[in-house]
Amino acid sequence: MRSSVVFIILGLALFGLACGGGPGKNFATQPVVVASERPAWIDEEPVPEGGELTFVGISPPVSTEAQARDEAMAHAARSAVNYMGTAVKTSYERARISFGLASNVEDPTTSMRTFDKQLAANMVSQMRARKWHHERVRTPTGEGYVTYVLAYVPRENVDETYRKTAGQMADQAAKKAKEEGDRTAQSQLEKASEMWQKLQEQGLFDD
Repeated sequence: MRSSVVFIILGLALFGLACGGGPGKNFATQPVVVASERPAWIDEEPVPEGGELTFVGISPPVSTEAQARDEAMAHAARSAVNYMGTAVKTSYERARISFGLASNVEDPTTSMRTFDKQLAANMVSQMRARKWHHERVRTPTGEGYVTYVLAYVPRENVDETYRKTAGQMADQAAKKAKEEGDRTAQSQLEKASEMWQKLQEQGLFDD
């Protein structure tokens, strides 16, 4: 049952990333019917620190609390995917430039797609809810629920996936280099393999 839920949330997270966002805090403007005092973490999303990455998710107004929970987790997952996509792109571009790699040899788009897919799957499967906040709100069709969630992912799991994926990319580049007949292209692929090995050694987080 849990694997099905994870699959659904991952699908929603990736769809939301492709479409450019999630529900956002605008749903918080819905007229509240029943709610306890809002906790501080709703408006002040924690900065990733220690052994965890934390993300806040919010659901749109929906008819059931269970659906609101799923929507809130899906939004938190989209936030996680967006955050990691930016971090990975920055790390990759810095390394590519330092190794003097031509973009037509080491395709940034293809590389980022591979990283995003691997990290997104890992982060969503490892994401857990720490705190919930539920509100009953008025909607045009009656009353519904808006749910907030404070979710987290262990940093070591994210970094492990990052290192594993970098290692796979290094092996692929090395294999292509051996098969390449053009000496210039071969040299670039060898550098690409070295770059991925370096990223694998460094990991994603600067601690």
